[in-house]
Amino acid sequence: MPGIQWSKAAWGDRAIPAAGMPRSFTLALTGPALVTRGAAERSELTGTTGTRTRLWELAGMLHCSIIGTCLTTADLRHLLIRLNLAQPGIDDHEAHKIAVSIAGRHDLPSKKLNKLLDERHRLTIARFGRASTSDAIRGLWKQALQSTDIPGSYWATLTHPAANHSLISEAFGDVHMLSHLVGAANRADIRRLRELESERGELLQRIEAQQPGCATRWCTAMPRSGTCAMRSPLASRRRRPATLRVKNARSVH
Repeated sequence: MPGIQWSKAAWGDRAIPAAGMPRSFTLALTGPALVTRGAAERSELTGTTGTRTRLWELAGMLHCSIIGTCLTTADLRHLLIRLNLAQPGIDDHEAHKIAVSIAGRHDLPSKKLNKLLDERHRLTIARFGRASTSDAIRGLWKQALQSTDIPGSYWATLTHPAANHSLISEAFGDVHMLSHLVGAANRADIRRLRELESERGELLQRIEAQQPGCATRWCTAMPRSGTCAMRSPLASRRRRPATLRVKNARSVH
């Protein structure tokens, strides 16, 4: 095991009595495993193109940063309420604690949480999926630190089959330090961000209630009617002749 080998030695002019200290011991320098054995074995069997690491296969020390970085509070609150794990009035911190507590469990809530993360960051996951080595993933991660797609890149990096202990630890450290910078940011900006996230979450819930099955990323709700902004091509073609007739009638007069 790598580490520091410690043995009996002299201290100044005096030798330390043998009975006063162990003959030798090892101080390990490596930290705890960041990915469970099951995920590591699966990566070895399937190669770098295999199944990505799931949320519950990552070490518990990573769950707090994943939940806090890769999901908005509105998304998190909406999921927990839908799973009957929280009441509508739950605050951000309580929602965060519940999500972190279920992240490590291999059950329905953790699977739903993992699915939500994949859905929110599917484009970034696909881009990182083209990388086949830890060095290539590290390069993408370093680029992400200079851009605005840190949430998706963090999730894609940690769950990539080729991500090793060193890379995961490095990404975790980067996000940890970024959290300090965010904490020191302007309080007004943070408050406004939370307000926007809350408004977005409420809008998505209203659309889902008024337009069941209407995809939220393609539709927008009108201020009062709640009608879907999308119109079918067939409906547009049906309206066009009537419009032309009105214009022709006006031109005659």
